Amino acid sequence: MTLMIRKDYIERLIERVMQALAQMARLVATGQFDPALELLRRTSAEVLGPMGPLMERLDARSAAELAGRFEIDRIRLYAALTCEEAAIHEARGDAARAAACYRRGLELYEAGAAAGARLLPADEERIAAARAFRG
Repeated sequence: MTLMIRKDYIERLIERVMQALAQMARLVATGQFDPALELLRRTSAEVLGPMGPLMERLDARSAAELAGRFEIDRIRLYAALTCEEAAIHEARGDAARAAACYRRGLELYEAGAAAGARLLPADEERIAAARAFRG
């Protein structure tokens, strides 16, 4: 894939993830946790593609290395989705699962940033929320 085609694809993927996150927030606000988690799973599968099951088992640093420099935004998106999963579990009252997801999200953000991902203000907000969690 040429660099320009890859960039366009990643930009479209980022837009789809942002739309999904907004939809998840609406679902959570109305107490529809299961549909929010299902949307999250589908979106994560789209972000990670066929390497999803492997990425989920790898530590964050190895996942970022596997993604590589040209796909590092996938790690940033994966981190955002992982923090959103944590927020859903937190809203549902499952503090243990929320804590585990927040921890994983923070690790992914850290590994992504170390590998060159540029964090956006929304990412910084998710990081702050994850660090503030005291489940």
